Amino acid sequence: MKHALALPVLLLILCLSMAGGGVFLTDCDDGSGEGSFDPAQEGLMLVETARGDETEACRYVLASNGRVAEAGPFDPDPVDLYLIPDGCFTSLIEDGRVFNRPTRVIALDQAEQERETPNFVRTALRLLAQTEHALMNVRVLRDGEHTFVYAEHNVNLWTPCELYYVSPGEDRLILLGEWDGERVQSIRILSEARLMILP
Repeated sequence: MKHALALPVLLLILCLSMAGGGVFLTDCDDGSGEGSFDPAQEGLMLVETARGDETEACRYVLASNGRVAEAGPFDPDPVDLYLIPDGCFTSLIEDGRVFNRPTRVIALDQAEQERETPNFVRTALRLLAQTEHALMNVRVLRDGEHTFVYAEHNVNLWTPCELYYVSPGEDRLILLGEWDGERVQSIRILSEARLMILP
């Protein structure tokens, strides 16, 4: 019986290590990017996150190519927030992969009252539907003329919380950051020019 349990435990440990299992051991995850950078020269934006119901925030500066570093407290930009109910997408499995299909477009305000849905929200949701894994807790943030999308994905061993930027041509989403179970609370753009030329 010992050997029957050993294989599943070994496989779980292997999967966690391959998926960056160290992410579960830290309070704030700033290890999702590759390479160091100078935030003043290369920083795109600041992001504040929180895990679940915890009140202690984690703060990051994001750069291109998924690079992330810790940041100090900051004054967030005022953003226009659009909450997207979970029922706006349905998930389909095709060829062993999970895809999303928009079923309706509804946006709510922070009081969860239905509000007008501008074209940039519709565009963001159309692009988000192209991502894999079931979507939860979707939010569209409008910061001036810039649109960001926050989404959580339903994945078995962790909760990917992703922040995307809608490209200036509105033809693709650019992944800016990904955290395990850390919900984006606020943002501040550091460089509009660097955002607009992201590859």
